[in-house]
Amino acid sequence: MTTVRPTRRGIGLALLALALVAVGTTVNRSQAVVLLVPLAVTGGIAYWELRRRAPPSVARGDIVNGRAGTKAPVDLDVRGSERLVGTITDTIAGGGINTDGEYPRRLNGPGTYTYTLTYERRGRYEVGPIEVSLTDSLGLFRRSEGIGTTTSVYVYPRLVRLPGRLKRALDTGHGDADPLGRTEFDRLREYDQSASLRDIDWKTSAKQPDETFIVKEFVGAQRYGVDGVTIAALPATAAGEEGVARAAASIAAYLLDQDVAVGLQTPTTQLSPEEGPTQRRRINEELATLTSARGADADTADVVVTAPDAETVSIAVFDETHTLRTTAPANRVSQV
Repeated sequence: MTTVRPTRRGIGLALLALALVAVGTTVNRSQAVVLLVPLAVTGGIAYWELRRRAPPSVARGDIVNGRAGTKAPVDLDVRGSERLVGTITDTIAGGGINTDGEYPRRLNGPGTYTYTLTYERRGRYEVGPIEVSLTDSLGLFRRSEGIGTTTSVYVYPRLVRLPGRLKRALDTGHGDADPLGRTEFDRLREYDQSASLRDIDWKTSAKQPDETFIVKEFVGAQRYGVDGVTIAALPATAAGEEGVARAAASIAAYLLDQDVAVGLQTPTTQLSPEEGPTQRRRINEELATLTSARGADADTADVVVTAPDAETVSIAVFDETHTLRTTAPANRVSQV
């Protein structure tokens, strides 16, 4: 809906006109009229100019989903008259997303205007519609109208650091491998914090010119699995929702990074194990909106994530139980 309202400058002009009317009725009517007529004409021209100005067309660029704690730029492509003056705002609902920098953005003709979204809390949020507020060339009136549609944005759970013991349990799979989850040599690679110190190849590492450690990577038992790994994320209370979502997202990211087919079971959703970026997106979206439900059954899940309290989760991995504090951040930002 289009509305036209006076700006502060327009209100000041109206107050001046009222003062001149008061002066004209008590002191000198002819002098007041001489001053009042130009003010009225100026205001009328400014109002008419703004009412007749065609609204701009605005197209919002794609908004990418992201993890809590990250940022994403958003482009607004504005087309229309060269005399476009005012502000442009993208409506954001939900409270888990905020904007950085200059916002609303000032309009100064057509072009691409960029603002930044800060993802603060996991969830599903609506961005839009776009609100354009135009002013006349004298800045006396402002016209606001909504343009475009809304876009859904998912803020994924933060990732947490998985301890080595839990990673080895995930690597071991269904127990067909040795206790370290190593059954067959796969390849050599550079050491990182996901590798075990006992897997360092000291002879190869000694030959590296930059003193880089090289580790042996083994094929874990889960690599031979046909059905992949299903993760059950089952928070029993609202206090445990965030912790379970973070832990399940971190485990899923770890397995998907190793090309393992991963499925997900929540109180409301069942995803069959699959690999690839599409499955990664589906899992993250489901965990972004994970809610608690009493009495949910893990069925045949391989990994069951529950939460006894707000900061600690319990993870059952192939008949082994692990605990994880979900306040420890991950060392890196995994693929989303």
